[in-house]
Amino acid sequence: MEEVGFCKTACLYQRVYIYPLLFVLLIIITIAITFPIALYKQHVYFLFPYFTDLGARYPEGSYFATLMTTSSLFALISVYIRYRKIRFVCDNAEFKEKEWTYCLNQVSFLLGFFMALGIAIVSNSPYTSIYIAGLFLSVSSILYITFDALLSHLIYPAFGNKKITLVKVILDLICIISCIIKYIFGAMALSIFNGYNTLHWTPNMDGYFYHLIAALFDWIFILAAMVFFILYIFDFYNIHFEEPFLVAKCESCSIKRVYI
Repeated sequence: MEEVGFCKTACLYQRVYIYPLLFVLLIIITIAITFPIALYKQHVYFLFPYFTDLGARYPEGSYFATLMTTSSLFALISVYIRYRKIRFVCDNAEFKEKEWTYCLNQVSFLLGFFMALGIAIVSNSPYTSIYIAGLFLSVSSILYITFDALLSHLIYPAFGNKKITLVKVILDLICIISCIIKYIFGAMALSIFNGYNTLHWTPNMDGYFYHLIAALFDWIFILAAMVFFILYIFDFYNIHFEEPFLVAKCESCSIKRVYI
C-alpha cells in the first residue's frame, strides 16, 4: 500500500539560538548564586577562587550541581545543532575538502559530547577528585573549539563568516594558553602550600601568588568559552528545525504506515 503522511506540523523548533544563550545565562546565574553563598559561609576567599570551588561545599554545591548539569544539556543541544548545520552545508554546498569536512564534523560532535559530559561530571564530582574531572573538561573543550574553528574555516566562503572564524581562532588560543598556565601555576602553588584548606587560600599562605595566577586564568578560560558559545547565537539565528515524524505501524488500517 502507498505510504501516506498525516498531521504534518512544521517549524515547531524556531529560534534555536536560545540554547547557547541559555547555556551562557545559566553559567552567569550559577556564579551569581553560588559565589555570594560561598563568601558568606567563608568557604572561599573573595579574590579569584577557582570556578569549581564555588560548588565544593554545601549548600552552594547543590545549586552549582543543578544549574551546571542543566547547562550541560543546553551545551549538548547547541553542539548537535552545530553538527547538523555543518552536515547540511556538506550536503548542499560545493566547496573544497567536503569529504574531509564531513569526517571532521563527526569527530567534532563526539568531542562536543565529551565536553558536555565533562561539564556534568565536574559539577557533580566531589572536591577530592575535581582535578581529574576538570582536566578532562578543559581538554575536551579546547579540542572541540579547535575543531569547530577548523570547520568554520573549511566551509568558508561557501558558508559562514570570516570575522567570526577569526574570533574563534583567537578564543581557541586564549583557551589553550589559559589552560596551560592554570595547571602549571596550580601545580606550583600546591607544591608549596602550607595551609589546611585550599578552598580558602589567603595571601598569608605559601603559594598564594601562584594560586592567584592559576585561578585568574581559570576565569579567563571560562570567559573565553562563554564568548565562544555567544558566537553560536549569531550562527544559529537563521536556523530552525521542523518537528520530526513518528512512524507507526498499523496492521488493521488501510495503510501500512502512518506518519504522525
